[in-house]
Amino acid sequence: MKSVRSWRFGANECSGLSPRWSIQLSKLFKTTYMRLLNTFSATLSLYRNLRSLHLEALIIDASFRQSLSELPRLENLALRSCDIVERNGFAMKLRSFAISERTLLQRDIPRPREISRQPLTMMSPESLYALYLDSPAKTAPLLAGFGHAQFPHLVVLSIEHVSQLDILLDFLARCPKLEALTITTVCPDLIASLPRYTLSPNTTPALRDLTVRAEILSLFTLNRPIGAVTILNEPASVPLLSLSIPETTPTPDLLTGITIHSGSSGPPPPPSVKRRCPVLCDADVFNNIPKDNLSDAEQDESPSIVIVQIPQKPDLPLSSTKLHQVLHWIFDGTASLPQEIEILRLIWDENLPSFVWAKFSVVEQQEIVAKLSHLYPHLREVRIGYSDSVWNREGAVWRKCGTDSYMQVV
Repeated sequence: MKSVRSWRFGANECSGLSPRWSIQLSKLFKTTYMRLLNTFSATLSLYRNLRSLHLEALIIDASFRQSLSELPRLENLALRSCDIVERNGFAMKLRSFAISERTLLQRDIPRPREISRQPLTMMSPESLYALYLDSPAKTAPLLAGFGHAQFPHLVVLSIEHVSQLDILLDFLARCPKLEALTITTVCPDLIASLPRYTLSPNTTPALRDLTVRAEILSLFTLNRPIGAVTILNEPASVPLLSLSIPETTPTPDLLTGITIHSGSSGPPPPPSVKRRCPVLCDADVFNNIPKDNLSDAEQDESPSIVIVQIPQKPDLPLSSTKLHQVLHWIFDGTASLPQEIEILRLIWDENLPSFVWAKFSVVEQQEIVAKLSHLYPHLREVRIGYSDSVWNREGAVWRKCGTDSYMQVV
């Protein structure tokens, strides 16, 4: 226990087993799950050297808050989708605090009148360096829990949703050293009232990095030494050339949004050229000559090239994996990618168990690459799931990385 410095504990709800499984005594899973949670809560205070703790889907009650208060070296605490039932208690002296929800859609953001007004006290403001408030329902209660305290060391502040601008501006006035501010969304009702608000020159005088929507940009930029600005939900200034999609996150809306907000101005960067200087010393001119450049070197047999016709729609097997779904979305037009895209990596976790298999045969890979290269002619690299299914364009042909498997699309 003394050697544990960082711990990530996810208490995702035990929702039972798949009806397709046949396991005897499956009811013991629920019992064992509850015992695990109780043991974790009861023994957490024994990890006296713990500095970083990430908790997910836990119930933070009075006894659990007591366990947290007994961790003398805890500096970083992150809560994700946790139900904080005990709203008062010991204010921990943390360097970083983050609170977020598992998924956050527009319909999940509560209206101002739906947000609890009861203060929520979790940490002491005197020691905070970074504060990430990515749970709209808990942002206002946390800010209220600080009262009128000063934040002398707060440098980084991130807020997912602002529903009450008065509370935010009052909070910012107490953060004299704030340098980085992120506000992801703002209640639509506040946009029309923004001209009535102004920031005092003494509010966030050290602000250097700003990430906000365009509607509220002007509120923060005047008379401040801002060196970096990120405007959310605005088209990019350069084309999207490379996209990697993990297996757990993509949706048609996400892919369409990427296409809409990727820039299309300007040509892609020129390809890099390998430059070589001529050898000017006669004694060294014939040293280190590549084997392919020697006229008497034996020539390897030319690899066979498979001719693949562009299919109307690749014959993909029916599957519930995200990887198959993404490919179906792209091929049937449900989702689209930027026309200028050059690299597409559909990444599948190779550590997942075999019953969520997402392996494609070589023939299936060839059909997928052929269809993708037809839809997006600038593609030069495609990864289909696992790391052994990477294809690179070499002139007029495609080659499977690490093999002598070639194909030409016609």
